[in-house]
Amino acid sequence: MSNNVNDDVLIVPLKDNFIVKLINSKEEDNNNCNSFGLNLQIGFPFSKSFNIFFNNLISELASELKKDNLDILNKIHFYSSDSLHITISTLVAFTWAFDYKETFTNEIKSQITNIFIDFLKDSFHDLLLNDNGGNSDDNIVTLDKLTKFDLKLTDLRYSKYAGFFFFEELGDHTSNISTLRDKIRSSLNNENCILSSRLSNLSDIFSDVETIKIPNIIHSTFFRFKETFTEGEALTFKTIFDRVTLKYLDNYSMIQHKIIPIISNNNEEKESSKEDRGSETEFQVLISDIDQINLVQEDVPYMHMIYLFPNTVHSDYIIKSFKIIE
Repeated sequence: MSNNVNDDVLIVPLKDNFIVKLINSKEEDNNNCNSFGLNLQIGFPFSKSFNIFFNNLISELASELKKDNLDILNKIHFYSSDSLHITISTLVAFTWAFDYKETFTNEIKSQITNIFIDFLKDSFHDLLLNDNGGNSDDNIVTLDKLTKFDLKLTDLRYSKYAGFFFFEELGDHTSNISTLRDKIRSSLNNENCILSSRLSNLSDIFSDVETIKIPNIIHSTFFRFKETFTEGEALTFKTIFDRVTLKYLDNYSMIQHKIIPIISNNNEEKESSKEDRGSETEFQVLISDIDQINLVQEDVPYMHMIYLFPNTVHSDYIIKSFKIIE
């Protein structure tokens, strides 16, 4: 398992100004970090079982850093499990919208959101069953041409900007995410795409901006950096990160003996035999049965809404859901 983007190059982490704004905003109880974004994603929230795995991992990492170098630990911001997610596509990036706060009135936000909902329905038109499938919740659109998501955790890495879980789709489900991303790309390339005219008519700030960003990986960010590291700190961090993650994952796998957790999004744990999973030392964490793709309004950077507003819940930020009906 490779823990760095490039094992031959020392990665020197850089300060993330938005993380600093988030922390200051929480400590000072102000709204200086408010922004606006639209993110199409899965795993918001992740299952309780995955969150246990996640919390154990970062607790172990933080403990080792604290024993070795408290200054390094104080330069890292670990996400809470409430902020974890896997992005299918960023539709409006909070990093861009942050510079245009005054433009994004509630009315403008509502209009932009409706435009992107129409865009997604248009993009996924051949996957749609109907707008709510008879469901009383008008915020749900049903899809019947996809299967539920099954994901396997394959790697832990970090770059100079952040730390990541990396996943891959399994078995018959290997094309779900790429299918959704391809359909968004196809709509963008269509000469009749609704975004260009409707957004530019809404505000001049959209005239020269491509708001949509589509990743080419399946990942979930789980930490960022509050301060830039020295090269000495970067080397120490790499050593600890590699040691802890490899040791932790190896121990986690060995503890399971002949079973491993298959972590389901419906918060149920299933069991898999050794024969199902391959060699005894192979590590697998699966996230299975994800049946919903959510359009989420990113009111603050990096999906940290519940971090800043702990009295809220995930559903407060989900604008539209695309539910898979098998």
